[in-house]
Amino acid sequence: MILCAAAALAAAACEGAPPVPAPASAPAADSALSIDAQLARFRDGMQEPGALGNAFASPDSAVRAMFRALEARDEQGLARLGMTRAEFAWLYYPGNPRTLPPYELDPGLMWMQVSANGAGGGRKLVDVYAGRRLEYLSHACRATERYGRIALHTACAVRFRDGGVESEAVLFGGLLEHAGRYKLISLANDL
Repeated sequence: MILCAAAALAAAACEGAPPVPAPASAPAADSALSIDAQLARFRDGMQEPGALGNAFASPDSAVRAMFRALEARDEQGLARLGMTRAEFAWLYYPGNPRTLPPYELDPGLMWMQVSANGAGGGRKLVDVYAGRRLEYLSHACRATERYGRIALHTACAVRFRDGGVESEAVLFGGLLEHAGRYKLISLANDL
């Protein structure tokens, strides 16, 4: 009873408090705008991609390219394997279940999450595997979601040899499939 009264007093004291400002790095979101309006604002100045750039004919080819970039210590090549902002805006975001209630995620916020997780994952991949002799064996994605013009293959575990030792790990944030071509969604991983 005493705890409930204290909680009620604390809540009443906070009612008149000014709202806590968002961090400076957070994108300006206007929740009063519809998802379509938010997406139009996010796309402003961007050209719609006709196809996935730096994409591959098979999922295996995309994953092998990641291994080649790591072995060659090619950080720029590794970064180019991930989804671009324009691919996100025109292919990945539209129809994504996280744009629907109850989530209704703003495209700027969702892009910030995807790109930040990918950048951090890319740094981890480079720190752990750059310059090492890696042999791709296989991968298996546990989930596939299809919506709009795309399919997302997620929760992908990769089997590989690292200096002769066989391992399995999630090394990227899934595969984006569009028009029979594949690329990494991001470099987010479980390292």
